[in-house]
Amino acid sequence: MRATLLAVVLVLMGAVEARADAWVPIEHAQLDPVLRAADGTQVTVYSGATDRPALEIERPGAAPRRVYLSREWAQDIDVAVAPGGWVAAIWAEELGGRLGAAIIRPDGRMVRRDGLPARSVTSPKAAIDAKGHATFAWVGTDGLRTAGSSLRPTRVRRGVTAADVAVSPNGRRVLVWTTKTGVHARLDGGRERRLAKATKAEVPAVEVNARGDAVVAYRHRGGVGVVDRDARGWRPPRAVYKAFAVLPLTVVLSPRGRAAVAWVGDDAVHAVAGLAGGPWDTTTRLSTAVSSVSELTLRGSVDPAGTLSLVWSETFLGVHGAAFVPGGEPDTTPLAVEVGFPTTAPSTTDGVLSVSVTVRCSKTCDVDLRHGENVPNWLVRTLPAGQATTIELPINDLSLLFPRINGRMRLIVTAGDRVTGQVDKRSQPYVVQVARPPLSSFKVAADHDFGMGTPEGNRAVADLVNGLIDGFERGEIKDDSAFYARWKAGQKALENAGYAVSGHLMDQLLAVLKIPAALAGFTARAVIV
Repeated sequence: MRATLLAVVLVLMGAVEARADAWVPIEHAQLDPVLRAADGTQVTVYSGATDRPALEIERPGAAPRRVYLSREWAQDIDVAVAPGGWVAAIWAEELGGRLGAAIIRPDGRMVRRDGLPARSVTSPKAAIDAKGHATFAWVGTDGLRTAGSSLRPTRVRRGVTAADVAVSPNGRRVLVWTTKTGVHARLDGGRERRLAKATKAEVPAVEVNARGDAVVAYRHRGGVGVVDRDARGWRPPRAVYKAFAVLPLTVVLSPRGRAAVAWVGDDAVHAVAGLAGGPWDTTTRLSTAVSSVSELTLRGSVDPAGTLSLVWSETFLGVHGAAFVPGGEPDTTPLAVEVGFPTTAPSTTDGVLSVSVTVRCSKTCDVDLRHGENVPNWLVRTLPAGQATTIELPINDLSLLFPRINGRMRLIVTAGDRVTGQVDKRSQPYVVQVARPPLSSFKVAADHDFGMGTPEGNRAVADLVNGLIDGFERGEIKDDSAFYARWKAGQKALENAGYAVSGHLMDQLLAVLKIPAALAGFTARAVIV
């Protein structure tokens, strides 16, 4: 079975009751970059834009050994590790125009082949069993090809959009591929079988265990589909998500057939769990409702006890995870939230200030604090249960200086319970005192250093700046079009006088104009480009 990146489960949160056949948050989850086999053999992949691709292989009781796969930079490296110390790897070179593959034996010897036939290949796949029998699969514009331990390629089929392969430690193997109209598979080298009809099916993921249980997940135009099997054969496909899913899909499968499929959709991690060949639960959102997820961080694993785990990374909140616990009781306790909004209003001269809000949740919660729906500053925090926490939001927003806004904002607190999915949103109007000195006080001296190199050049730029500020103060610049026209005329005058309007100069102009422009109701950065 192809090893998955191990999610290190440190402590399940005791304060949270499990759902019936549901996911329980993992406390102190970690993203582990190491591939591990059931016997403890582990592999770390090293690759980069300039580095030669290498594997560091550590077998139980032996010192780590580094193996270099290629003399050139490589991409799309896929690695599989099996009990006994067997490792298989496949990678693309020359932007998918050439492939290399290797099998590393337990004694460290390597069998490698470069130059496997390939045309615009992406995401080649490798799998290996505990006896060293490897399977490689790749899809290019010329179709799907596979190779075994001999590294001799065989064309399987044309018109394939993507493929995956999985091998169990005892040699059960599933090759799965997608076309524009469906999902197909071969079990243990047998005949091809179409598992599902699906429009624009793509990027399948598969796992198989020693009993021959298997789970296939795939994305298609209608969402995410799953097909599973046990000793009785393949079951009909099931739709588990009816919206766009971000790739890749993640499949985990235990030796006893407990399985889960996970993906990212609508900036959230979703998962569905069940029994291969048996019943499956409904799809559950696992990540918080108040932060987005980095889809490339989603990883799955199975521990020696057969527990399925998923880990991922959330914006602002870091790594989180969930473990599937069958037979628990659902947590139905509602989230109670108390919010203390500020009662005093700070003042600002430049749109920079901070606002503090106190939040207390009856259970562990994630809180999003912002000063409007579409604003440049917000933050997300995880708060402990029952503890009042003061959250300080730093704000840097020149639009608060606009006359039409004049310091008005709306503080919004959104608290989410990732166990029940409950969201509690509170908001309150808030007004910041905006200091409004005369616009003429922002004029610059004639000898202000704009980095023009000569007094005459600096004076010419100062005249441009002061002319714009006069236009704001007198009401001659009434809208963005008038602002832009006045700026372009000044820019042309500088250029006609032989002065270059460089990026550095525009930064200097923004530094002295951004506040008077905002006080007049304009965003200088949107005009001075």
